[in-house]
Amino acid sequence: MKNNFYFINSFLNIYKKPSQLSEVTSQIIYGEKFKILSKNKNWLKIKTLSDNYIGYIKNYKYVKKI
Repeated sequence: MKNNFYFINSFLNIYKKPSQLSEVTSQIIYGEKFKILSKNKNWLKIKTLSDNYIGYIKNYKYVKKI
């Protein structure tokens, strides 16, 4: 599978919309795998691979899965 990544910080909020004023709907935690659906300068639209959750995170620390 292409476009799979690991989150490499302790945790980060997942937002409903690409804004910190938006509702926090979940969190992504260290080591969790996700797919980037789209991105811009500050935000990534992601889908978590563990539960197929879709939301937005700040364009932050992650690494490409090997």
